[in-house]
Amino acid sequence: MKTLLKSIVPEQYHGKLKEIACRAYTVLYAGDRYSCPLCGRGFRRMIPRGYRHGVLFEKHVVGGGWRRDAFCPGCSSYDRERLVYLYLKTRTTALRKASKVLHIAPERVLEKLFRKVPGIDYTTGDLFSKVVDVKLDVTAIQFADHTFDLTLCNHVMEHVPDDRKAMAEIFRTLKPGGLAIIQTPISTVLEKTDEDLTDIPVAERIRRFGQEDHCRIYARDYEQRLASVGFAVEVFRWEKEPADFGGAENRFALNPEEPIFVCSKPAG
Repeated sequence: MKTLLKSIVPEQYHGKLKEIACRAYTVLYAGDRYSCPLCGRGFRRMIPRGYRHGVLFEKHVVGGGWRRDAFCPGCSSYDRERLVYLYLKTRTTALRKASKVLHIAPERVLEKLFRKVPGIDYTTGDLFSKVVDVKLDVTAIQFADHTFDLTLCNHVMEHVPDDRKAMAEIFRTLKPGGLAIIQTPISTVLEKTDEDLTDIPVAERIRRFGQEDHCRIYARDYEQRLASVGFAVEVFRWEKEPADFGGAENRFALNPEEPIFVCSKPAG
């Protein structure tokens, strides 16, 4: 039903559809087990989300498979959005100072938040969406070298055939000392990324990668891929520092296995 509505309703009104659905969900799921740090509402549970394709379970793909409490009934934020927001809020100054921010394939909840922060020069970009500031190919970013203080790029690289070119473009357009958060679904059991850049059938792509438009399943070598273009990479694991992330009881319904890949451009 949701897919049918989106195919009928123009993209610029999809946000309004979400708002209507969220009003109903807020009542249905009201409670105090979880609290969303983005909308501030409390819920007895979050909404399950994620693909159920066998490879995602077999390869234990964090952030790609089905999760029981992934989707906020109040604002439609995913667990990964809540995690990125909390990291930016508690571990950086990105939400407290004037800066230039590029948000690639922006999540609407995070976009709304950034547009309310005073002093931030915020730009959204996407190759296909019509409701962004600029049309942007992540492998050929049109901005000059050393433009942005912060770039957000969540769950994009798995779609991009030349992912190293995309990583290099994000690195190029960051200012020295700038940060990029580059999240992706990632297998915890594979040592080497499994990818296929040929024109394989859709059914085979789903079988191997869990989604019809994915080029790969990243593995433990993802950090090295990011580092290969020049980034200094910190893999931040929130469950080791839970105080600012919902505590041991996981009040914010985060994925306890999901790390944040914090990529910085050396200042020197």
